[in-house]
Amino acid sequence: MAVKTALFTEQEVATIRSAALSVWNEVAFDLMSAVREEGKSTIPRAEVIEVVCDAGRLEEELKRRNPELVTKWEAQGYKEMEKFMKKHVFLHARYE
Repeated sequence: MAVKTALFTEQEVATIRSAALSVWNEVAFDLMSAVREEGKSTIPRAEVIEVVCDAGRLEEELKRRNPELVTKWEAQGYKEMEKFMKKHVFLHARYE
């Protein structure tokens, strides 16, 4: 059962934010190249969040930075992760 709301310290928020941005920086070029090939120039924030949160890349990055934080992060469930990302990491509606 996912925890409805996980409370994170300021340091934990900073760690998650940094890890998420690192993952985004790692995949953004290839993803945006594919988007441009489709004739688009931007993608919605929800797709950015999905790419960052899926496939275990974020958890791997968090494990390198703070292994204990991974369990707390994963306990939330995807909807709470998405809310966190919108509030603390990916603040724009679209990304290019």
